[in-house]
Amino acid sequence: MSTLQTDRNDIELLLAAGFRIEGPSAEGGTFWWTLHRNGWSGVECGEHCATVDEAWADAARALREDEDLDWEHLCVREEVRSQFPPGFEYLMVRATARDR
Repeated sequence: MSTLQTDRNDIELLLAAGFRIEGPSAEGGTFWWTLHRNGWSGVECGEHCATVDEAWADAARALREDEDLDWEHLCVREEVRSQFPPGFEYLMVRATARDR
């Protein structure tokens, strides 16, 4: 499994996976991530975070825990491949290259 941090390659991977950072909120000025993928009818949302960087880190954690991704083999499960853009697996490899 990847130990994603949030550098430029990781943010590119998160954006390609469908994550966006929202905020600041009207109450408390917090930030949170949203996730939408091709074929989904709704949006997932993360917890509220104090900063944009914390929201990206929380999105990276959610991506690491995504059961649709095989981090050991750096690939997307075949059943959901259409939800991810072409080249997504290359972005997985690039984002985890420093861990290898």
